Amino acid sequence: MRIEAYSPRWQAKVSALADRVLGTGFFDGPAQIQRDPESCVFVAIDMVDKVAGFVLGRLLPKGGLGKFLEHRLSGIPEDLDKADANGALGVIQTDVVAPEHQGKGLRTKLLQIVHDMVIECGADKLIVTFKRGPWIAHVDGCHS
Repeated sequence: MRIEAYSPRWQAKVSALADRVLGTGFFDGPAQIQRDPESCVFVAIDMVDKVAGFVLGRLLPKGGLGKFLEHRLSGIPEDLDKADANGALGVIQTDVVAPEHQGKGLRTKLLQIVHDMVIECGADKLIVTFKRGPWIAHVDGCHS
C-alpha cells in the first residue's frame, strides 16, 4: 500500500469509491474532488493500483466556517470561532476507506498526513466533518 497526493489520474477511482461507500453522487463533478487551491487530498493505492482510500482536508479562509457549514451555525466554541476569524481553522471534510481495507490503520495514516498538511498551511484548530454512508447502519456497535 502506498499513499500519494491526489492527481487527476485517480479521479475516476476516487469518485467510484466515494459512490460505493458514501452513496452515488457524493462528488457532483470531477472538479469537486480538489476544488480549492488550499485543499490537500491524499489517496491510498493498493498493489494493483486500486484506490483503497482517500482523505480531503483544507484550511478555511478567514470567516469561512459559516459558508462551509452552509450557515447552519449555532453554539460554535469560542476557540473555533476565533480560529475561523483569524483564518487558522482547518477542516478534514471527507475521509473514505474501502470496507475491505478497514481495520488495518489506513484511515489513521491518511488522517495524519492531511492533519500535518493542514497544520503546515496555518491551521491551529481542526474540525472533522462526515457524511453518513449507506454502510454505517451495518457496523457492529453503531445503532441509531
